Amino acid sequence: MKIAKKILFILLSLTTCDGYCQNLDRTFYLKFEALANQEKSANRLYQRADSIKKTREPVNSDIKLVYDRDVDFGYTHRLINITLNGTYDYHINLLVHNDTICLSSVLYGQGASMRYNDYDRKSNILRNHPKIDTVKAIQYLKLRNAFYDSAKTVDDLKNELNEHKMFGLYCGDGAYETDEARSIDSLAKHKQITKLRRMLVSICSETQAYGIYGYMRLKKYAFKITRKDLRIFNYLVNRKTHLYECHGDIAGVFPRGGYIRNKAY
Repeated sequence: MKIAKKILFILLSLTTCDGYCQNLDRTFYLKFEALANQEKSANRLYQRADSIKKTREPVNSDIKLVYDRDVDFGYTHRLINITLNGTYDYHINLLVHNDTICLSSVLYGQGASMRYNDYDRKSNILRNHPKIDTVKAIQYLKLRNAFYDSAKTVDDLKNELNEHKMFGLYCGDGAYETDEARSIDSLAKHKQITKLRRMLVSICSETQAYGIYGYMRLKKYAFKITRKDLRIFNYLVNRKTHLYECHGDIAGVFPRGGYIRNKAY
């Protein structure tokens, strides 16, 4: 009887803890979402998020600007990662121009890895409601669509900026070719230009890097690239940015002096 009571007590404790943890998780998500919706300055947003972080366990809580990367025409994509009490992880995605926030989006995530589990993915689908300065977002998209000869919408901007992809051609201890690399090589071999161009003009920088690789494979297979696409390709090769990528068995955000200058593909 005593053993049964102990087991019941443990089960009730776990249930209570799980409910409390989910509530705490939700509470801080709403705090960061409210902050992102209110603040217009990217620098002030970071400072205010840091103030919230300081109310938690100092040893197990952290805030980090993962990157502030060039996404053309003076606009940058900022990603802020926040860990609270070593358990709760959040990302704040920003499109910024001269410190002014054009788009802010709060996501659940798994720390610096930026790769979601199923719970995070479902939570983001249900709870993510980006704040968009429509006028500024459309100004950016007009410039971008003219340069890339694309037709990106505000919804595309929201969805593609929120994508967390890892760029990697050879990953793991044995530096094996990735599924993405094999797939892109197959697209190039079969001259699937529409799919490769879609990658090249994506708002997600990692997807663009895959597009660059695809066009390099097109060159290998002696496919003549249009002057328009070659202009975009050459621009992106030389654009300085950061990528979340895999280097053998190491994954992280790495600064680049151009997507392909430091790697022999």
